[in-house]
Amino acid sequence: MKPRQGRKGRLPAADPRLVRLCVLNGVRSAPRFMERLKDTLSGILEAQGLNVRARVLFPYDDWHRRLLPQLREARYDIMLPYRKYGRSIGGMKTIAALEADRAEGTRGREIAVFVGHSAGGVAAVHAAGLLLAREGGPPSPVVMIGSPKCRIPQALRDSVLYVQAERMKPPSIEREPDRPERAYDAPGGRTSDPVCRIGSFGGWSRDAGRLLPGWRADRHAPGARAAVRIVGGHADYFREGAIHAKPDGRTNMEETIATILPWLNEQLAERLER
Repeated sequence: MKPRQGRKGRLPAADPRLVRLCVLNGVRSAPRFMERLKDTLSGILEAQGLNVRARVLFPYDDWHRRLLPQLREARYDIMLPYRKYGRSIGGMKTIAALEADRAEGTRGREIAVFVGHSAGGVAAVHAAGLLLAREGGPPSPVVMIGSPKCRIPQALRDSVLYVQAERMKPPSIEREPDRPERAYDAPGGRTSDPVCRIGSFGGWSRDAGRLLPGWRADRHAPGARAAVRIVGGHADYFREGAIHAKPDGRTNMEETIATILPWLNEQLAERLER
Protein backbone atom coordinates (compact mmCIF):
# COMPACT_ATOMS: atom_id res chain seq x y z
CA MET A 1 0.00 0.00 0.00
CA LYS A 2 1.29 3.44 -0.91
CA PRO A 3 1.76 5.85 1.99
CA ARG A 4 -0.98 8.42 2.46
CA GLN A 5 -0.04 11.98 1.72
CA GLY A 6 -2.46 13.90 3.93
CA ARG A 7 0.08 16.53 4.92
CA LYS A 8 0.02 17.71 1.33
CA GLY A 9 -3.77 17.69 1.21
CA ARG A 10 -3.97 14.61 -0.98
CA LEU A 11 -6.54 11.95 -0.21
CA PRO A 12 -5.81 8.21 -0.26
CA ALA A 13 -7.07 6.24 -3.24
CA ALA A 14 -9.61 4.41 -1.07
CA ASP A 15 -10.54 4.19 2.59
CA PRO A 16 -13.13 2.03 4.38
CA ARG A 17 -14.30 4.86 6.60
CA LEU A 18 -17.58 6.55 5.83
CA VAL A 19 -17.71 10.32 5.38
CA ARG A 20 -21.04 11.63 6.66
CA LEU A 21 -21.63 14.95 4.95
CA CYS A 22 -24.27 17.05 6.74
CA VAL A 23 -25.35 20.15 4.80
CA LEU A 24 -27.21 22.57 7.09
CA ASN A 25 -29.67 25.25 6.02
CA GLY A 26 -30.22 28.55 7.76
CA VAL A 27 -33.59 30.04 8.69
CA ARG A 28 -36.58 30.06 6.35
CA SER A 29 -34.80 28.11 3.61
CA ALA A 30 -36.51 26.58 0.59
CA PRO A 31 -36.82 22.78 0.90
CA ARG A 32 -34.33 22.10 -1.92
CA PHE A 33 -32.14 25.18 -1.51
CA MET A 34 -28.92 23.29 -0.68
CA GLU A 35 -29.55 20.04 -2.55
CA ARG A 36 -27.25 21.02 -5.40
CA LEU A 37 -24.41 21.84 -3.01
CA LYS A 38 -24.87 18.46 -1.32
CA ASP A 39 -24.90 16.61 -4.65
CA THR A 40 -21.98 18.54 -6.11
CA LEU A 41 -19.72 18.29 -3.07
CA SER A 42 -20.51 14.63 -2.34
CA GLY A 43 -19.98 13.78 -6.02
CA ILE A 44 -16.52 15.37 -5.99
CA LEU A 45 -15.52 13.55 -2.79
CA GLU A 46 -16.78 10.23 -4.16
CA ALA A 47 -14.83 10.79 -7.38
CA GLN A 48 -11.74 11.20 -5.18
CA GLY A 49 -12.29 7.71 -3.78
CA LEU A 50 -14.23 8.42 -0.58
CA ASN A 51 -17.30 6.60 0.66
CA VAL A 52 -19.79 9.43 1.22
CA ARG A 53 -23.28 9.53 2.67
CA ALA A 54 -24.76 13.02 2.40
CA ARG A 55 -27.89 14.60 3.82
CA VAL A 56 -29.47 18.06 3.88
CA LEU A 57 -30.70 19.19 7.31
CA PHE A 58 -32.91 22.03 8.56
CA PRO A 59 -31.83 22.81 12.13
CA TYR A 60 -34.35 25.68 12.31
CA ASP A 61 -36.94 24.20 9.88
CA ASP A 62 -37.69 25.37 6.33
CA TRP A 63 -39.89 28.09 4.89
CA HIS A 64 -43.11 26.28 5.87
CA ARG A 65 -42.60 27.45 9.45
CA ARG A 66 -43.07 31.06 10.53
CA LEU A 67 -39.96 33.23 10.32
CA LEU A 68 -40.02 34.83 13.78
CA PRO A 69 -39.65 31.60 15.82
CA GLN A 70 -36.76 30.55 13.58
CA LEU A 71 -35.02 33.89 14.08
CA ARG A 72 -35.44 33.62 17.84
CA GLU A 73 -33.87 30.15 17.86
CA ALA A 74 -30.98 31.22 15.64
CA ARG A 75 -30.32 34.29 17.79
CA TYR A 76 -30.33 32.14 20.91
CA ASP A 77 -27.73 29.82 19.37
CA ILE A 78 -25.53 32.67 18.14
CA MET A 79 -25.30 34.06 21.68
CA LEU A 80 -24.82 30.68 23.35
CA PRO A 81 -21.51 30.24 25.23
CA TYR A 82 -19.55 27.22 24.01
CA ARG A 83 -19.66 25.66 27.48
CA LYS A 84 -23.44 25.38 27.04
CA TYR A 85 -23.63 23.71 23.63
CA GLY A 86 -25.91 21.09 25.18
CA ARG A 87 -28.64 23.75 25.04
CA SER A 88 -28.11 24.53 21.35
CA ILE A 89 -31.36 24.23 19.42
CA GLY A 90 -29.79 23.79 15.98
CA GLY A 91 -26.85 21.76 17.25
CA MET A 92 -29.00 19.26 19.13
CA LYS A 93 -31.34 18.81 16.14
CA THR A 94 -28.33 18.13 13.93
CA ILE A 95 -26.89 15.56 16.32
CA ALA A 96 -30.29 13.87 16.61
CA ALA A 97 -30.48 13.56 12.81
CA LEU A 98 -26.93 12.21 12.69
CA GLU A 99 -27.72 9.59 15.33
CA ALA A 100 -30.87 8.57 13.43
CA ASP A 101 -28.82 8.06 10.27
CA ARG A 102 -26.27 6.00 12.16
CA ALA A 103 -29.01 3.80 13.60
CA GLU A 104 -30.11 2.83 10.09
CA GLY A 105 -26.77 1.30 9.12
CA THR A 106 -23.77 -0.49 10.48
CA ARG A 107 -21.92 1.70 12.91
CA GLY A 108 -18.18 1.86 12.35
CA ARG A 109 -15.31 4.24 11.83
CA GLU A 110 -16.49 7.39 10.15
CA ILE A 111 -15.81 11.09 9.71
CA ALA A 112 -18.61 13.62 10.12
CA VAL A 113 -18.39 16.81 8.04
CA PHE A 114 -20.69 19.77 8.66
CA VAL A 115 -21.26 22.44 5.98
CA GLY A 116 -23.67 25.18 7.01
CA HIS A 117 -25.08 28.25 5.29
CA SER A 118 -26.23 31.30 7.26
CA ALA A 119 -27.44 30.27 10.74
CA GLY A 120 -26.82 26.67 9.67
CA GLY A 121 -23.11 27.44 10.08
CA VAL A 122 -23.66 28.22 13.77
CA ALA A 123 -25.61 24.97 14.21
CA ALA A 124 -22.75 23.17 12.45
CA VAL A 125 -20.20 24.51 14.95
CA HIS A 126 -22.41 23.49 17.86
CA ALA A 127 -22.96 20.01 16.41
CA ALA A 128 -19.20 19.52 15.97
CA GLY A 129 -18.63 20.64 19.56
CA LEU A 130 -21.28 18.28 20.89
CA LEU A 131 -19.89 15.38 18.88
CA LEU A 132 -16.36 16.07 20.11
CA ALA A 133 -17.53 16.17 23.75
CA ARG A 134 -19.38 12.88 23.33
CA GLU A 135 -16.93 10.86 21.26
CA GLY A 136 -13.53 12.56 21.46
CA GLY A 137 -11.04 12.08 18.66
CA PRO A 138 -10.19 14.77 16.10
CA PRO A 139 -12.95 17.38 15.70
CA SER A 140 -15.28 17.19 12.73
CA PRO A 141 -14.47 19.62 9.90
CA VAL A 142 -16.92 22.54 9.78
CA VAL A 143 -17.50 24.99 6.92
CA MET A 144 -19.49 28.15 7.71
CA ILE A 145 -20.72 29.90 4.56
CA GLY A 146 -22.27 33.36 4.84
CA SER A 147 -22.86 32.75 8.53
CA PRO A 148 -23.24 34.97 11.57
CA LYS A 149 -20.13 35.04 13.71
CA CYS A 150 -20.11 33.06 16.95
CA ARG A 151 -17.47 32.04 19.46
CA ILE A 152 -15.46 29.06 18.26
CA PRO A 153 -14.00 27.01 21.14
CA GLN A 154 -10.26 26.44 21.11
CA ALA A 155 -10.66 22.69 20.51
CA LEU A 156 -12.56 23.33 17.25
CA ARG A 157 -10.72 26.36 15.93
CA ASP A 158 -8.34 24.58 13.55
CA SER A 159 -11.23 22.52 12.17
CA VAL A 160 -13.44 25.46 11.12
CA LEU A 161 -13.40 27.40 7.84
CA TYR A 162 -15.40 30.64 7.61
CA VAL A 163 -16.39 31.80 4.11
CA GLN A 164 -17.87 35.19 3.28
CA ALA A 165 -18.68 37.15 0.14
CA GLU A 166 -16.52 40.26 -0.24
CA ARG A 167 -16.46 43.26 -2.50
CA MET A 168 -12.74 43.98 -2.46
CA LYS A 169 -9.86 41.90 -3.74
CA PRO A 170 -8.03 40.27 -0.81
CA PRO A 171 -4.44 41.34 -0.15
CA SER A 172 -1.54 39.10 -1.01
CA ILE A 173 -0.77 36.54 1.69
CA GLU A 174 2.67 36.21 3.21
CA ARG A 175 3.53 32.52 3.35
CA GLU A 176 6.38 30.10 3.68
CA PRO A 177 8.56 29.91 0.55
CA ASP A 178 7.77 26.23 -0.08
CA ARG A 179 4.03 26.51 0.64
CA PRO A 180 1.66 27.53 -2.16
CA GLU A 181 -0.83 30.31 -1.60
CA ARG A 182 -4.23 28.97 -0.62
CA ALA A 183 -7.58 30.69 -1.09
CA TYR A 184 -8.65 30.05 2.48
CA ASP A 185 -5.66 31.54 4.32
CA ALA A 186 -7.16 35.00 4.94
CA PRO A 187 -10.09 37.23 3.96
CA GLY A 188 -9.51 40.63 2.49
CA GLY A 189 -11.94 43.54 2.39
CA ARG A 190 -15.36 44.34 3.76
CA THR A 191 -18.02 41.68 3.39
CA SER A 192 -20.89 42.26 0.97
CA ASP A 193 -23.03 39.76 2.90
CA PRO A 194 -24.98 41.53 5.68
CA VAL A 195 -25.49 38.27 7.61
CA CYS A 196 -21.71 38.02 8.06
CA ARG A 197 -21.85 41.26 10.06
CA ILE A 198 -24.07 39.65 12.70
CA GLY A 199 -22.37 38.36 15.84
CA SER A 200 -18.70 38.44 16.76
CA PHE A 201 -15.57 36.35 17.10
CA GLY A 202 -14.32 38.80 19.72
CA GLY A 203 -13.56 38.34 23.39
CA TRP A 204 -11.61 39.75 26.31
CA SER A 205 -8.01 38.67 26.63
CA ARG A 206 -5.14 39.56 28.95
CA ASP A 207 -2.05 39.93 26.80
CA ALA A 208 1.49 39.98 28.08
CA GLY A 209 2.51 43.41 29.39
CA ARG A 210 -1.06 44.66 29.89
CA LEU A 211 -2.45 45.29 33.33
CA LEU A 212 -6.11 44.98 32.34
CA PRO A 213 -7.83 42.68 29.83
CA GLY A 214 -8.34 44.09 26.36
CA TRP A 215 -10.87 43.33 23.64
CA ARG A 216 -9.62 41.24 20.72
CA ALA A 217 -11.85 41.00 17.65
CA ASP A 218 -10.42 37.58 16.72
CA ARG A 219 -10.26 36.09 20.24
CA HIS A 220 -12.63 33.22 19.28
CA ALA A 221 -12.16 33.24 15.50
CA PRO A 222 -11.88 30.08 13.39
CA GLY A 223 -8.48 28.91 12.20
CA ALA A 224 -9.22 29.58 8.51
CA ARG A 225 -11.19 32.29 6.75
CA ALA A 226 -11.78 32.93 3.07
CA ALA A 227 -13.41 35.38 0.69
CA VAL A 228 -15.44 34.49 -2.40
CA ARG A 229 -16.50 36.77 -5.25
CA ILE A 230 -20.07 35.92 -6.18
CA VAL A 231 -22.80 37.50 -8.29
CA GLY A 232 -25.62 38.48 -5.96
CA GLY A 233 -25.87 38.33 -2.20
CA HIS A 234 -26.47 36.17 0.84
CA ALA A 235 -28.77 33.66 -0.84
CA ASP A 236 -26.60 33.24 -3.94
CA TYR A 237 -23.47 31.32 -2.87
CA PHE A 238 -24.73 28.15 -4.58
CA ARG A 239 -26.38 29.59 -7.68
CA GLU A 240 -25.61 28.24 -11.13
CA GLY A 241 -26.40 29.37 -14.65
CA ALA A 242 -25.44 32.36 -16.77
CA ILE A 243 -27.19 34.93 -14.60
CA HIS A 244 -24.93 33.98 -11.68
CA ALA A 245 -21.69 33.67 -13.62
CA LYS A 246 -18.72 36.02 -13.64
CA PRO A 247 -17.19 37.35 -16.88
CA ASP A 248 -14.78 34.41 -16.93
CA GLY A 249 -17.76 32.01 -16.96
CA ARG A 250 -17.35 30.66 -13.42
CA THR A 251 -20.62 30.37 -11.54
CA ASN A 252 -21.20 31.14 -7.88
CA MET A 253 -21.34 27.43 -7.10
CA GLU A 254 -17.98 26.87 -8.79
CA GLU A 255 -16.43 29.78 -6.88
CA THR A 256 -17.73 28.47 -3.56
CA ILE A 257 -16.67 24.87 -4.19
CA ALA A 258 -13.22 25.97 -5.38
CA THR A 259 -12.76 27.88 -2.13
CA ILE A 260 -13.83 25.19 0.34
CA LEU A 261 -12.61 22.02 -1.39
CA PRO A 262 -8.81 22.40 -0.87
CA TRP A 263 -9.33 23.11 2.84
CA LEU A 264 -11.77 20.23 3.22
CA ASN A 265 -9.40 17.84 1.42
CA GLU A 266 -6.61 18.79 3.82
CA GLN A 267 -8.87 18.22 6.81
CA LEU A 268 -10.02 14.82 5.54
CA ALA A 269 -6.51 13.75 4.61
CA GLU A 270 -5.28 14.49 8.12
CA ARG A 271 -8.01 12.36 9.62
CA LEU A 272 -7.56 9.50 7.17
CA GLU A 273 -3.92 9.27 8.22
CA ARG A 274 -4.90 8.40 11.79
